[in-house]
Order: sequence, then C-alpha cells, then structure tokens
Amino acid sequence: MNTEQVLSLIQSIPSPKAEPLKMWLAQVGSQRLEESEDPELGLFRSLDRTVDEYRRIGKPHSWIAVRVEGIVTRRRFVEALKNAVIDEMPTMYAQKRISYIRACGIGLLRNCVLR
Repeated sequence: MNTEQVLSLIQSIPSPKAEPLKMWLAQVGSQRLEESEDPELGLFRSLDRTVDEYRRIGKPHSWIAVRVEGIVTRRRFVEALKNAVIDEMPTMYAQKRISYIRACGIGLLRNCVLR
C-alpha cells in the first residue's frame, strides 16, 4: 500500500478510536489548501515546524540559527546555479542527443543505453 491508500483506509475506519487521526488528517489537509493559496504561509509553517523539532531534540538556539541560515544559503546558491546554467541546458541536451544518434543509429535510439 502506498501513503495515499493508507490515508484513505484510515478515513474509512468507523471506530471512535480513529477519530483523532481523522481530525488531524482534516487539519493537515486544510493547511495544505491554505498553503496552496498562499505559498509563503507554507514556507513559514515549515520553518516553524523545523525549528520546533530542533528545539524538541535539544539543539541549542545558536546551532538552530546557523542551521537555518545554512539551509537558506544553500537554497539561494542552488537557485543561482540553476539560473546561471539554464541557457546551457538545451545546447548540452542537443549535443548529447546527436552523440547518441551517431553511436546507436536513429532507428535504434530508443534501445540505446544512455550513460
């Protein structure tokens, strides 16, 4: 069973013992709908949950601050990297495709092992 099937199964259980889990699922679903309308809300909630979890496991405030700053810095770097190489991607793809066609033949391209 995948996650979606398990959650669907839980929702179909008619037991009063399942009600707290059903309420939690409804709350999380409601929050996700709100976050789809306002993506920043999801970002802040996620950050708050992350900080709360670090506090729960006993990480010091200074460690949490450095960790969060590292996450933000890494995201900025990855985004800048994507923006810097986006113009190169179609050219690289075309060159690879030509190499595979030459190596495997046009009709055999689908059967060629890509490396």
